[in-house]
Amino acid sequence: MKLKFDKKTTWIAFVLIIISFLAIQYAVFFRIFTLTDDMTYYYIGKSITQGSYPYREIMAVHPPLYYYLLALSIKIFGVNFLVLKSITLFSVIIISFFLFKIALENFNEISAILSVILFLFSSTVLQYTQGSNGALETTAFIIAAYYFLTKKRFFISGALFAFAGLTRLYFLPFFIICFFYSLFEFKEAKLSIHYKPTLKFILGFLIVFLSVNIFLLMKYGKGFYTGVYLYQALGGLIRAQYSFSAKLDSLWFIIGSNPILFLLSFFTLCFKKLRPYSIYVVTVIVYILFVFQLKEIFVHYYLVILPFIVLICGMLLSNMP
Repeated sequence: MKLKFDKKTTWIAFVLIIISFLAIQYAVFFRIFTLTDDMTYYYIGKSITQGSYPYREIMAVHPPLYYYLLALSIKIFGVNFLVLKSITLFSVIIISFFLFKIALENFNEISAILSVILFLFSSTVLQYTQGSNGALETTAFIIAAYYFLTKKRFFISGALFAFAGLTRLYFLPFFIICFFYSLFEFKEAKLSIHYKPTLKFILGFLIVFLSVNIFLLMKYGKGFYTGVYLYQALGGLIRAQYSFSAKLDSLWFIIGSNPILFLLSFFTLCFKKLRPYSIYVVTVIVYILFVFQLKEIFVHYYLVILPFIVLICGMLLSNMP
């Protein structure tokens, strides 16, 4: 007999989990100071509020959305580190919300509750929530895009992917997977092609992504193009090549930090009836392959796939007695 919760109890449990997570973050992790790239991003955000131009007067090598989120925070609250760190915390709450919604609508109430717990209290999320590098902000847009994609809201999904791309460029493998998901449908052992959903998906992406990029090119000139896209495309020519063992070490670090998540996701692959949700499995595999072909790999690159690993675990948990 499976343990069941009604809808109201499930939502109350979700809110209590969020409150517990926030309490732990503000009481413990937000008191820990780490000297990372956070200060560089904060400086860029502050410089924007003072009238300086990123990509022209300030060296910036990432898309602009995260810089401007920091600038907006500084403009309203001043240089308040608690508020600045809370931007990432808010992104984690958004990720948790869409994780909860996906698991609740596709699996069951227990799976939804456990998925949120597994995500929020994983070692990596507890550690990286108090940092600021744009990874979790990108993840929030991506998981929201996946949710609306599975709800057949293709235009909204594409627009959300555009915001992800305006935050960090490693949104690309997720975008490609969802492009093919919108194009092909496998039903009753037959593969069919549907162009209309894909057109909506691409249109939503292009309207947001191109309009913002055109505006920024007009504002910052070629400095924006060379600072973001040309640097990321050609930067590999001047960067040191990480060895395969070094790349493997970073993956093992994430696995070792979250053994329960990866162990549960491994067991999930044994359940054939979970194939309808194979998009999450494909996402994890494709993204890991994508990361391994990069010249440089940082641990926070793997933050983006944690919600999908949690969803794989959720599939297993929903089938447990």
